[in-house]
Amino acid sequence: TSNLAFIQAVHCKNLQEAERLMRSMAGWNVSMVPLLNFASILWHREKPDYAEAERIFNMTIQRFENHSQPLVSYAEYLINRPPMDRNVSSFKLHTGSNSSKLSEKSRIARAVYPSNGTRRRIHANLPAMEAEYVKNKSRDFFKAEQILKKALLFNPEHTEARAVFASLKVAIGKKKEAEALLRDALRIDPHDCDCLNLYASLLSRTEREDEAIQMYRKALALNPQDVATILVLAKLMEKRHEYWERVLSLYRQAAAIEPMNADLYFNLGRVLATGGNDRKTAGYFYNIAKNLDPYHASAWNSLALTQMHFEQADLALKTFREAISLHPKVLEIRSNFATLLQLTGQIDEAKHHYEELLKLDPQHVQTLCSYSSMLSERYQDHERAYKMLHLALKLQPAISEIR
Repeated sequence: TSNLAFIQAVHCKNLQEAERLMRSMAGWNVSMVPLLNFASILWHREKPDYAEAERIFNMTIQRFENHSQPLVSYAEYLINRPPMDRNVSSFKLHTGSNSSKLSEKSRIARAVYPSNGTRRRIHANLPAMEAEYVKNKSRDFFKAEQILKKALLFNPEHTEARAVFASLKVAIGKKKEAEALLRDALRIDPHDCDCLNLYASLLSRTEREDEAIQMYRKALALNPQDVATILVLAKLMEKRHEYWERVLSLYRQAAAIEPMNADLYFNLGRVLATGGNDRKTAGYFYNIAKNLDPYHASAWNSLALTQMHFEQADLALKTFREAISLHPKVLEIRSNFATLLQLTGQIDEAKHHYEELLKLDPQHVQTLCSYSSMLSERYQDHERAYKMLHLALKLQPAISEIR
């Protein structure tokens, strides 16, 4: 049943069912691995139960007092949970740059342990935390540091302990210490994919992108099915325009592993359009992406723009209308739709949409630029057009076409 819960979480993408299976398993709270799995599922699920996770971590540490893994798992939990009050059940949720929810796949990938108790993947994104957030987390960070030191006393060669310790050091701005910890971990086990990914992430954040790319490639060679590593490597290589064919190959590799992942097809289209200048094939992939995920706003928008490029105005208008019905609050889609209405001579309807957009966001630069040209050319309202352009330039000084 433990293996069934693990499979349910990882392959069926269902933490809720994994939790139900864990609870129904006779004696699940006797062995270390099921306990750690359960605690991790509790704090990675969409509505985390931090208090219960805390209780189970503490129980596991007490029950397996001579093992380092419960300490390491608890330390990772302390590092990554939101800042909390003294009462465990009362949390102050962080609302800064790191507050976005983990995707369901990310929560699942990070929530489970295989039967030997080693994590599939620890938090490998090394977030840059705001100063106020770090201050609010200082008590958790201090406690996690003490716990990790204790874990390393139990087992000096515990590479995951060093990796989690490194993520803590990055969070508090001690990148050199983090790098030293990861180098030590990789000396102990050169094939530890988690450490390779973490080290690569750290290198990319310190502008050592060539080294980071090589490190990600090592990790990928060891685990070619790791879509998360493929995507991070692809994003990093995209910064090097001469690598676009390799980037395309990486996205194709990822799509072969996860053929129902709409994001992968969207990225295939995006790279083909920008790097390969193949808009026709890009449109094919955008269409696949929006069919797989009708709520993928970027796929809808890019498909409609591709249709505009090939002068398929009627088809593009239809795509935009469908997209707006699904994504009425995505201003970029609505602004592009208004522009297409303008270009096809449907001036009054375009004007209506521009006005509605400016009610939603009076500082939407794309709308200010497009609408101002129509006001000046078709309505001779030069004064308002000038004010719009002046505001757009103030908001985004780099807009060359305004100048």
